[in-house]
Amino acid sequence: MQKEIFKHKLLVFNYALAALLLMLTYSCKKKYPDFPYNEIEKFSIKDVSGIELNAAIQGKNIIIYWPPFQDQPDSIQPQIAVSDRAIITPKSDSKIPFKEGFSYEVKAQNGSINTYTLKIANNQPLPYFEVNELVINLNRSMSLLGDYLIPDATQTAVYLVDKNKKETLLIINSISNNGVNVNIPLVLSQDTSHYHIKVITGKRNLTKGPYYIDRPLLALGTVTLPADVLTVKRGQSIVFKHSATPGTLKYYAQTGRYASVAITSRITRNVPMQITDTEITLTIPQDFPLGATYGSISFLVEDKAKGTWQRRTSPFTVVQ
Repeated sequence: MQKEIFKHKLLVFNYALAALLLMLTYSCKKKYPDFPYNEIEKFSIKDVSGIELNAAIQGKNIIIYWPPFQDQPDSIQPQIAVSDRAIITPKSDSKIPFKEGFSYEVKAQNGSINTYTLKIANNQPLPYFEVNELVINLNRSMSLLGDYLIPDATQTAVYLVDKNKKETLLIINSISNNGVNVNIPLVLSQDTSHYHIKVITGKRNLTKGPYYIDRPLLALGTVTLPADVLTVKRGQSIVFKHSATPGTLKYYAQTGRYASVAITSRITRNVPMQITDTEITLTIPQDFPLGATYGSISFLVEDKAKGTWQRRTSPFTVVQ
């Protein structure tokens, strides 16, 4: 009997002890709050050469310094590390558009959210240039010498900017890192005037000036006479062909246009001439010596020689 009573007491004691231990366990257990951390700790991408680029995390901005003179891709796949127990959207290794303003959300375990915005820093060096010409003329090429130009006509452009801010895009003949050669057109918004020169290369642009754009050079080139013209009469008109660029004559005065005709090796005679974009017309004066042979004629515009008749083996002769 006593033995059974002892077993009963022992059983009650064991239950009581277990209950006490259970109570102690629950009373000692602490409940930890959810993590509040929602930060980007690392953000990296690879450049065109496969080299890792680590972004700078400044406040709520993800700043990427893309290498200069490398083509910028349309999209990237960043590798991203965030705070412990935080979740980022879009997730790491997701392809995203590589453009300013794209945003990420980092959500902490406790539900708080941080928003980060992508920024692309202009890491391209500042270009510079100087005009490598003493005189800039319409209808002529112009060279700019400098440095840090992108040698790609799709990424570099040169403009003339007039006083009304109107821009004229110039045709590029050649380009390198340290220079560009362009064509100045024959006709501009204000023709001969002062213009600024604007260069855009990559994300950089630079404007200098103003520079005076002078009238085009006029060169009649080699002036030719038809081969069948061997003799001419007094008062007769003869027509020469020239090779000046059409449209250049309008920039030159109507006065001072004449032909200097060599009568002998020492005597010349000035004869008025009419000139168009392609032809020169001379009328032989009534008092020109008969039988005289003319093998040399200089053509002048504004009293300056602009072309010479190409001498032939059979020059023309004045007859009655």
